[in-house]
Amino acid sequence: MKTLFLSPRQCDPPDTGAKLREYHLARQLSLRGEVDLLAFHAGRPFAPDYCRRAETFSRPPRYTAGKIAAGLLSSQPLSLLNYHSGEMAAAVERTVAGTAYDTIVVESVHMASYRHLLSRAAGRPLIVYNWHNIESELMDRFAANTSNVAKKLYARMTAGRLRRLEAELCRSAAGHVVCSERERVAV
Repeated sequence: MKTLFLSPRQCDPPDTGAKLREYHLARQLSLRGEVDLLAFHAGRPFAPDYCRRAETFSRPPRYTAGKIAAGLLSSQPLSLLNYHSGEMAAAVERTVAGTAYDTIVVESVHMASYRHLLSRAAGRPLIVYNWHNIESELMDRFAANTSNVAKKLYARMTAGRLRRLEAELCRSAAGHVVCSERERVAV
């Protein structure tokens, strides 16, 4: 079995909840076949020993004025814009065109901006999303708890866009990995 793992973070060292889940999922998949990794790193490239091939990229700057403006004007939620880079898009496109994967694991909704490239993958692999959170719920909570009116409005708009995206991903993906029964019901 060949798996492509697409991640917004380096999971080594596994020192947070999301990193722990991701690390162990990737390790288990490597026991059953080959795992290739495309991920962002925060400062230092990494090459996990359980991956056949790993390609990492500097994480793009998040919450820049340009991205915040784009989040207002485009249909893409800021959560996706923060994790989009031309370098990663080119690597995804090149990787899925050159290797026939059985499965592509997409870590969190943040990497969903690459979904259109994944849909062109050689061999039509199964696409599985690993949900660490339901991001629209987090954004709704932020909107409910902030006293800053501009942030509240922006968060509500982003939550709505995330809800629509999450629904699209739930319909289009072959499978989903979630943290709890409540999330299984929600997605």
